Amino acid sequence: MLSSYLKSLVLSCGLCLAISAQARFYPRDAEEVDREDLLDASYFIDIMSYDYPTQWYAKFDQAQAGYRMQSGSLNPSRFYFLEDIKFDSSKTANTVDFSFRQRREEDLLMRNLTQELRLQWNGLGNFYVAALADASGGTYKKWDSLGAAVGVKQGPNFLELYYWDVDVLYNSWEQSPGDYYSKAINTLGAKLQTALGPDGFLSATYEVDSPLAWTRASEGYFFGYQREAETVQIRSPHWGSFYLQAAFSNELKKERKLFFVDSYQKSLKRNAQSYELSLGADLYEMLHKLSLELILRKADYSYLNPSFAGNHYPDVYSPSVKRNEILLGYSLNHAALANLRLQWGLYHNYAAIKEQPSDIAESHTKFQAACEYSFSATAFAFINTTWYVERLNHFHPFDPWGGGELAFMFVL
Repeated sequence: MLSSYLKSLVLSCGLCLAISAQARFYPRDAEEVDREDLLDASYFIDIMSYDYPTQWYAKFDQAQAGYRMQSGSLNPSRFYFLEDIKFDSSKTANTVDFSFRQRREEDLLMRNLTQELRLQWNGLGNFYVAALADASGGTYKKWDSLGAAVGVKQGPNFLELYYWDVDVLYNSWEQSPGDYYSKAINTLGAKLQTALGPDGFLSATYEVDSPLAWTRASEGYFFGYQREAETVQIRSPHWGSFYLQAAFSNELKKERKLFFVDSYQKSLKRNAQSYELSLGADLYEMLHKLSLELILRKADYSYLNPSFAGNHYPDVYSPSVKRNEILLGYSLNHAALANLRLQWGLYHNYAAIKEQPSDIAESHTKFQAACEYSFSATAFAFINTTWYVERLNHFHPFDPWGGGELAFMFVL
């Protein structure tokens, strides 16, 4: 049995983008300065063990319309939540095409909601132009964004440049007294993809949010924000059932929050830079799939000391946090019945967190028992349970439960 697995080895190394893929500034960013130093050492192993079944990704990407969501427990009071919606007016390019994308992602660090409504004209040979809109602000016109894109495309190869005027109507509509953007934010970005052989590819993205200066007197603070992110991913053509994949990602985010309360001012600053890299292998044999993944994660978070005028308030923010983490995951997915697949997994992490007043070094191991049920060829459910292996021999108290997850997907 093992030799037949090895004959059908598929080896890949790539990037697991747990870094937020936030495409534009979201107003919830201003409500608090994110605090990764408050996360315990089990946070990222939870996120890793709550991934979709690997076979769902290709089905969703190839669908003309689809919906998928997952929700997993992070602690006694909070869930991790991820939701994607997509719709394309056709599977093949027409003179005019319409598409819709929406992503909502919430966890202990972020609450992001982004949309892209795209009306694209393809009547310029290999060139195209598109009008973009984001109405994720709901009924509040001040949170709506407009954009434009131009690109060149030939087969699977394309290069696109895009621009977003974020919260385009914020200063044009009535706000609370003293609320305004003194520096309005916009987003510039570029996407590139080119084929490498019949089934390989190279893709890259670059995105920068211009500096935002937001005076919000109604809430008692000033907020400054700037962000830059880039990714590169390459996958080789298949040699039989063998391929290689590699990727790089970097995100730099700067925030400053200045409070105005009575006779004192309190300024909080945060600079954050994150990197992630993963190595993986998939082994196939008919109805079985064995997946291995190694993730290396590095993050530097600097919290500059608050400054005060007037009354003195204690410093409750750490000056800096450095987090280095290694995560290793294994899962076996196999068919049990006609509409049922079982998945077994084992995940291990080692986290070294350097911060004042003390450093933390911890490791955890989680066991996964999950099942995927197919209602039809287009509707699926995934029920996932996880258990801490190191707690199985702790009888006083006996508490091995590591959290559960529910996921659903519909595609057309």
